[in-house]
This record gives sequence, structure tokens and C-alpha cells, in this order.
Amino acid sequence: MSETDRLGLSAPIVSALQERHTAFIVERLSSESGRADWIAGANELFSELLERRTKDIVSVDTLLPLLQRALKDEAVVRAAIPIVSEIRRRVLAAARKDDAKLGTFVPEAARTAIDKLLERSDLVPEEIIRAVAKEDAVEEVIAVVLYDGLREFNESVNPFFAEWGLPTLIRKFVPIGGGAVLKAMDSLRGEFDKRLEPESRKFIAAFARRAKGKVADLLIAKAGDPAFVALRKNVVRFVYEETLLSLTKNVDAAAEKELDAAITAIVLENIASDESWKRVRVELHRWLSDEGERTVRESLVAIGGVPEIDVTPLAELAWPVVQLGFASDAFRHFIDRLNADFYAAI
Repeated sequence: MSETDRLGLSAPIVSALQERHTAFIVERLSSESGRADWIAGANELFSELLERRTKDIVSVDTLLPLLQRALKDEAVVRAAIPIVSEIRRRVLAAARKDDAKLGTFVPEAARTAIDKLLERSDLVPEEIIRAVAKEDAVEEVIAVVLYDGLREFNESVNPFFAEWGLPTLIRKFVPIGGGAVLKAMDSLRGEFDKRLEPESRKFIAAFARRAKGKVADLLIAKAGDPAFVALRKNVVRFVYEETLLSLTKNVDAAAEKELDAAITAIVLENIASDESWKRVRVELHRWLSDEGERTVRESLVAIGGVPEIDVTPLAELAWPVVQLGFASDAFRHFIDRLNADFYAAI
């Protein structure tokens, strides 16, 4: 390029103009006037987007590769997961000091909706109920409860040994020698219990195995009965009355560590999985097939949304970060490079 270009501007003048142009843009965009322009522009952009067809905004073949590149293992491990873990840590730390009841955060309208859900008997699939009932732990619970019940029955209701039964009759009708008979009965009872114990356990073990299926049948058959509906509702109401502190008190550092490990493993596995991305691709194509020809406004109306949204509050919320960006050295260098290309062209 010659010392002077065709507009008659010397190189020093071009350099000065470029510098002043860059300074003007940065100062203008990060000023109060820039704030007003940012908010007005956000509303104009949103209004324009509402009138665009959905398929003109969302391209599966463009969006998915970008997401896959953005969500690489390294990016997620170094940035996203640590941020999520820190948020989780702070939320739990705050909850462990908060004596507010969980129900405080559940308004009456939400409680009514939850109650209606709990009234339904088909929310939990039968397969899940039967799978849970088949577990050995259920059999163990049945066996322990039944064993304790039989022992208590034998001690308090068995007419041969209960105080109201045979012992009372002996004292009443055998005044002489009754004590010896009762003593013999105590020995007899010891021998009886000794022989009954293994037989009871064998019976209970077999019964508990059969009872697991009956428990599942009962839970399924009675799921809609008022008593079972009341049970579900009462459990939820109990949770409403619990404080955040009591609900999180046992989530210690060790539990948090395992929780982080589980979340990290799940996220990384699904990000790396080709099958996961195939599912996302299929669903996005299906969604675009249904909604692609509609404008964003029409799609919002179709699902009950309200497209007339004032985005001013969101733009104002974002302004401090945007302003920092406009005033940053990185943005200044970007504008300076654009100006350099512009002035070089003239």
C-alpha cells in the first residue's frame, strides 16, 4: 500500500483513525447508552426469532457436532463437573444449617397436584413391585416379623403355657401337688420350645418365600384402596414436615465424594457413548419433523406457551457480564483487528 491511499489519507492518519475508532466502539458499547442498546437489541432479536421457522434456527447436522466437540471429556472434567460439584457442595452445606421445613417450598397448589398423583394406583409399574418383592431382604423381613409374632403368641396365647390357661386351672383344681405339676410343666415347656424352635424356623423360611409373591399381589391389588392411598399421602406429608437439616444430616463428606464419582461416571459415559448421541439425533429429527415448518411463535402457542415475553429483565441481568466483555482487552483487540482490516481495504 502506498504512503497515501486513494482517499488522500496518510498512513499515520489511518493509524490514528483506527485507534480512535476502536476506542469509540469499546467506550460506546460499554457505556450507559450501550446498555440501552443491548436491552433494545435483545428484545428486537427475540421478536425476530419468534417469526423464524424452527428448522431455520435448529440444524441437527450442525448442532450435534458442535455439542459433541463442546462436551469433550476434558472440557467437562475440567470445567462443568467441578462447577456442578461446587454448587452441590454449597447447597448441601446450606441445607445442613437450615431448619426450614421442606413443606415451606411446596405451595398448596403443588400439594394438591401431588395428592392427585398419589391417588393413582398405576404410577408404579407392577414389574417393579414384583421385582422388589422378590428380593431376599423382603423375605428376611417377613421371616423375622413372623418368627417374633409366633414366639409372642406362644408365650401369651398358648393355652398350655399361658398364665390364663392350664397353669391357672391346675392351681384352682389341684390345690395339693399342683406346684409339682407346674414345675414339671416348666420342664416340659423347655423341651417343647427346644423341639419347636427348628420346626418353627423351617416353617417360617418356607412361608416367607411363598409370602413374597403374596406381598406383591397384595400391594398391586390394594394399591387403589383408600388405606393404601392414605399411606402414600401420609408418607409425603411426613416428608413435608421434615427440615432440610434433618433430611441432609447423614450426607457427609464421604457420601458427597461417592455422589460426585457417580455423577462424573454417568456424565462421561453418556457423553462418550455413540448410542446416546444416536438417540439424541433421532429425537431431534423427530421434533423437527413435527415442528420444523412452524415459526417459533407458533410452536410456543401450540404447547401452551406465551410468546409475548419481555426479555428486558433477562437482558438487564446479563448486562454486567456483557459490559465486562465489551470493556475487556480481548474484545478491544478483536475490534482493533476488524478496524485494521477495514482501513487496510480503503
